[in-house]
Amino acid sequence: MTNINKGTKKFALIGKFGIMDLLMVIMVVGIFFTLTLSVLQTKEREKIVRESVEDMKMILIKMAEFEAEVGMTAWDISQLNIRDFKSKHFKYSITDPDTAVTAITNSLVAEEKMFYFDLREKRFRVRQDSKNIIEDNWLP
Repeated sequence: MTNINKGTKKFALIGKFGIMDLLMVIMVVGIFFTLTLSVLQTKEREKIVRESVEDMKMILIKMAEFEAEVGMTAWDISQLNIRDFKSKHFKYSITDPDTAVTAITNSLVAEEKMFYFDLREKRFRVRQDSKNIIEDNWLP
C-alpha cells in the first residue's frame, strides 16, 4: 500500500464516528458536569451556612456577656462590639431581644434568604421561603 491509501484508511475509520455518536458524547459530558456542579454548589452553601452558625453562636455568647455586664438585653448587634465575623455572606441583626437573632443573605441566590436563632425555644430555624437553599440539617 502507498501512503495515500493508508491515509484514506484512517479517514474511513474516523468516518464511522457519526454525528449521533458525537451528540451522545456531548450529552453524557453535559449531564456529568451538571450533576457535579450541583453537588459542589450545595457543599459550598453548606460551608457558608455552617460558618454563619459559628458567628451566630458567638453573637449569643456576646449577648449573654452583655446582659450580665450591663443588666439589660442588647437590642442592636453593634452593642456587642464584634469586629470580625467568619462569614462575609450574611448580615446579622437582633430582630427582637426576646425572640430572635437573624442571619440574612443575598449572596447565595438572588433573593434574600434567612435563618434565625429562636431565643425562646433555644434552637435554630430556617425561614419557610429559605428552605430550598438552606437545609434544616445544616443547623445544629
